[in-house]
Amino acid sequence: MINDLALLDLVIGNARAFAGSMSSDGSSWSPIIEMLENLRNIYSFSALDRFILKDLFSQLTEGGTLVIPVRAQNACLFIRRMDVKTIYESFEVDPPNKQIMASTGGLIRRFPGLAFEITHTSASLAFQQEMMTFLADMDVVTVGSAPTIKKANSDVYEDRDTANPHFITELLTAIIYGSPDSRPADVERIVKRVRNEILYERNADMPWRRSPLWLIIRVALQTTLRRASSLDGQTEYKAFIIFLLSDIVLSNDNYRDLSNDILVCMQNKIVRRLRKLPDVASGSLFDRATEAISKAKEVLESRWKDIRNKQALSPLWSPGSLDVSQDTNISLLSSKDYLSSRLRQNTPPLAECIFEPSEIPRLSDEDFSTPEVVLKALSNDPFIALADVEEFSVDRLETWVDEHCSDGSACVALGECILHYATVAQEKYEGNPEEQSLMLLTVFLLWSAFDRLAVAQLPLLAEYSPEIAENILDPILLRGSKFIQSLIRLRSYLHKRHSQAYRGSVFDDNLSKSSFAIQ
Repeated sequence: MINDLALLDLVIGNARAFAGSMSSDGSSWSPIIEMLENLRNIYSFSALDRFILKDLFSQLTEGGTLVIPVRAQNACLFIRRMDVKTIYESFEVDPPNKQIMASTGGLIRRFPGLAFEITHTSASLAFQQEMMTFLADMDVVTVGSAPTIKKANSDVYEDRDTANPHFITELLTAIIYGSPDSRPADVERIVKRVRNEILYERNADMPWRRSPLWLIIRVALQTTLRRASSLDGQTEYKAFIIFLLSDIVLSNDNYRDLSNDILVCMQNKIVRRLRKLPDVASGSLFDRATEAISKAKEVLESRWKDIRNKQALSPLWSPGSLDVSQDTNISLLSSKDYLSSRLRQNTPPLAECIFEPSEIPRLSDEDFSTPEVVLKALSNDPFIALADVEEFSVDRLETWVDEHCSDGSACVALGECILHYATVAQEKYEGNPEEQSLMLLTVFLLWSAFDRLAVAQLPLLAEYSPEIAENILDPILLRGSKFIQSLIRLRSYLHKRHSQAYRGSVFDDNLSKSSFAIQ
């Protein structure tokens, strides 16, 4: 009950501050603040008091709302006094455990439930007295509404589940509907995505749930604001929630009671609600929310800095404080029999095992001038050979090209090596996008070396398109920095080739002055 009163005090204080500084129509908040104060008066007692309820009901003025939570019945009743009628709205507060646990996300709920209006009977003193007595009794009586389960072929109460609210949502509404001058009320209903939680710890008496009072407050605020003709109710409600969340962050001078998770959660809630009000969240409200977000961020960064500073300190090393003799004294009081049996057991003779590893030579740079050697290595140990080719293409390929620029057979040899590598890699890397990306990078790196050799031996080729697009490798996945640097160099080479090529394609079938065959 202490937590509930603290929550109500927080909401009431923020409602007064919001009405005085942020609201577009502060006078419309007067009945809302009165509604919250009456709710706090009700929660000041462990159970509903019929005399207090009767006084609050009789003092209800036009446009006012009386919120009556019937806790034992898991229900809530709204009584709204209008000009010539009184509207009664009821709804279930917490859904059953089964519905909460079966939901994969938030439950879609409509508030309120059944609603009826009465024109004259509500003014009757006897009617008020009987209704308040009924509600007070229902707040302590659980027979007929408490959930039950089967244990040892008997029905026993299951107090970890929620009560059935049918005495309020069905019986009371039927009584109201049967009263003279009563009829269904045409009221605007709201839809909320409610994320209920049921967290149960071992040896705990009751599971943890979200506060039912917080749901009642939000439903009361949102429905009342939406029906206020002088306000844009939905926008006003969302703005107030931003104001309330910001105040929770800004009003805490020290954050010892707020964990990092709570601060991050508050940050995210404020930001998410600001995104829902892009046109309205401006001026003082926007500044207040921004200040709260910045303050939470500042606290989180300060805590993270403290953690890093503590981790940076070297642990204290004081050899003089160590008692080596005591620390190395081991007592095995119950292990004598086991140790003796282990010492007496006969050790079986060890069988002699001869290890004869098979050594497969690795590929060297000169082997890429002999495609047969590369093919043999790929056949003997494919993955080792593939790694050798990939390492060669990334680390030493440019040096190899510089050394073989004048070798007329280097192009043919390197072309065959590309075919051998691509054939084996395509088979071994099937189904692995990262390995396939590395294969594509290696193939195009080897192609760039092949192209450089060809251009060096026939410079006319530099004036024709390399036939490979600059962005052909954009979709590949690379992890290592050296592979990414190799991709950057490959793109630079392709860009240079395309910028120098002005005669079109070597494979163009249309004969012209710039055709490769004629040149």
